[in-house]
Parts: sequence; C-alpha cells; structure tokens
Amino acid sequence: VNQYGGDATGASVKITTGTRHQWRTVQISYSYCASNDPRVHFGLGDATTIDDVTVRWSFNRTESFGPFSAGKTYELVQGRGKHP
Repeated sequence: VNQYGGDATGASVKITTGTRHQWRTVQISYSYCASNDPRVHFGLGDATTIDDVTVRWSFNRTESFGPFSAGKTYELVQGRGKHP
C-alpha cells in the first residue's frame, strides 16, 4: 500500500529466501478492459521463511520488510519499513 492508502502500482518487490531471489512488479492493469489483482504472489518451494522483502516504491524510494513466515498474506505499507 502506498503512502496515500492506495495500491502501490508500479512498485517493484524483491524477496529473498536463503540464497534465492525473486522479483515481481505491482501491475493492476496491462491492456484495455483488463485488470489484475494488486497483490503480488511468490512461489517459495520448500522455503518456510522469507528472509527479506525489498520494495522499490515510485520515485525510487526503497524499504525493506521482514522476515516473514511462508503461507500467509502480508500488507506492506510505505513508510513503515527499514531503509537499507
């Protein structure tokens, strides 16, 4: 969620599980008359913990969150993370 309470459209999200990294972009639409869920989803395989979540918000501001347990949904709010 961005600092104004809206979806973080365009934000880049990177997760780290052990030595593995995955990236996703928050993209709520991609073509005419189409929309996506604003949540990002990551497949973790056998990992039970997400060590770090790094979000690059608009204007290139970056924050880190975590660690988190696998198998749950988390809401990341701009301004509430750690600045790397």
